[in-house]
Amino acid sequence: QQQSGKDGEVAATAISPHLDLEVADLKAQVTSLTTQKDRLAKVFKDKIDEFRKAVMSLTGFRVDLPETRRYHLYSVYAHRSDVLYFRCNAQGEMELLDSAFASQLQPQIAMYLQDRHSLPAFLSAVTLRLFSELEQ
Repeated sequence: QQQSGKDGEVAATAISPHLDLEVADLKAQVTSLTTQKDRLAKVFKDKIDEFRKAVMSLTGFRVDLPETRRYHLYSVYAHRSDVLYFRCNAQGEMELLDSAFASQLQPQIAMYLQDRHSLPAFLSAVTLRLFSELEQ
């Protein structure tokens, strides 16, 4: 049953404070959730940075993930343009992709990737080769 006239105005006025309170509550929730999201994003970024620094310190390679399932590795002992490109195939295995830098590493590729199927040994051999070249 609809009310009209002054009674209708009274009913609308009675609902309005309730809606105002609900809107204010929802705005406070949005503010709180936004603050929480921003804090989590900062913690996540800080942890990623910490992890990347640890990987670089432990392995000698900076690892970038420019797109899904593709990785760029930069040795701390190489020129900035010397990059190893990898992709993770459908079986979850890493594959070395062609690059100018990889073409200079044919002996290491043959010995450690093709013959022995060891990516860690390959990366170690690359690191030792680049490190020894610095000493010369």
